[in-house]
Amino acid sequence: MNIVRHKRRLISKQLAQKSNRNTDPEEVPQTRKHKDASRSSVTRMLLLISISLIMTTLPFTIYRCLWFQIDDSTLRAHAKRHLYDAVIEVILYCNFAFNFFLYFVSGSLFKEEWHKMVEEVRLKLSFFCSFRCLTANERQQENAGTFQGLEHAAHPV
Repeated sequence: MNIVRHKRRLISKQLAQKSNRNTDPEEVPQTRKHKDASRSSVTRMLLLISISLIMTTLPFTIYRCLWFQIDDSTLRAHAKRHLYDAVIEVILYCNFAFNFFLYFVSGSLFKEEWHKMVEEVRLKLSFFCSFRCLTANERQQENAGTFQGLEHAAHPV
């Protein structure tokens, strides 16, 4: 029984020491500042995305509520109705395009991941392009060597 109690005390002391490591007076304010900045960034991003969603879906929602009240008895009125449909749907679908820019402008984590992804794609493309160029150059050199060899060879005519 004493061994079990002793083991529990050791485990609780180890856990207490681990939790005390994070209470360094210099580290805690920096961690809090970082968390606050991160929360602020996420809050700003979510707020912008929400406002964008509302602004781009509200016209579509209002228009759909009034859609049956729009007169389309004449050809001109029918054409106007289709024009309104097209414009309102474009505004609705702009939300998806705006989201990318809003994430990029307001989200620092999104920017970091975007730059990593672009760099990775750039490296892959540069490797692919350099490989293709090298193989094309090698083919030209091989073909040039083959033609030079044919010029020096004696051919019976």
